Amino acid sequence: MDNIEVYHRSSKKILSNHFTVQDFICGCKAEYIFISKTLVEKLELIYSHYEFLYGEIDFVITSGYRDEIHNKEVGSTAKKSYHKAGVAADFHIKIKSNNKKINPGDIYKFCNTWHNGGLGYYDSFTHIDERGNKARWGT
Repeated sequence: MDNIEVYHRSSKKILSNHFTVQDFICGCKAEYIFISKTLVEKLELIYSHYEFLYGEIDFVITSGYRDEIHNKEVGSTAKKSYHKAGVAADFHIKIKSNNKKINPGDIYKFCNTWHNGGLGYYDSFTHIDERGNKARWGT
C-alpha cells in the first residue's frame, strides 16, 4: 500500500478520466483523505469496461475514504476496514439510456476474472479493495 496519496478534502484534483478527489470523500468529515492510485486505476478499468458495453453510465462511489468516526457511523464491523486506509471503494453503476442499475453480482463476476484483492457484492453495491491478498464474499 505504498501508492497512497493524501489530499485536502477541498481538493478538486482530477485523479483519472472519470474520477476526482471529491468522488472519494463520501460522508466523512476528515480534513485530509487518503486515496490509492492503484484503486483509482482499477475503478477506471471497471468504468471503461461498462462504458464500452453500455455507452454512457453513471458510476457512483457510495463509500470511498472513511475516517474512524464515519466508519462507525456506517456500521462497519470489519476488524480492519480498508476504507480507512484509502484502498477501498463501494460503488454502483447505472446505464444512462435506460436508468437500469447493473447487477452488483455481475460486476463482481467481471472483476473476479482479474482482481487479486478484496471483492464483494451486496444487494445495492459492489466493494473492491487493495488489501494485498485475495478475499471474496457476496450476498
